[in-house]
Amino acid sequence: MTGPAAQPPAGRPPAGRPAAVGVPAAVGVPLSAAGEPAAASLSTANDPAEAAAREFDQEIRSAVRYEKGLAVKAVIALAIVALVILLRLLFLG
Repeated sequence: MTGPAAQPPAGRPPAGRPAAVGVPAAVGVPLSAAGEPAAASLSTANDPAEAAAREFDQEIRSAVRYEKGLAVKAVIALAIVALVILLRLLFLG
């Protein structure tokens, strides 16, 4: 099979292959004796992977902020419903 149908969806491992678990972020980066990336191999601000990671973190923060806003709105809506029910019980019996 060739063409777009033969390729797995973005972000998913190909069918029949297990997802990589515990793969270091930078494969092939020399490590120091402590298992840390060597100082000469540390990424710089011009690294596209680092820029993508920052953009990903920004998107995550934005999504979390949006979800928190939804949660606040839901709590407010529930409080209004509870207030309406309480008023109906008190005044309309």
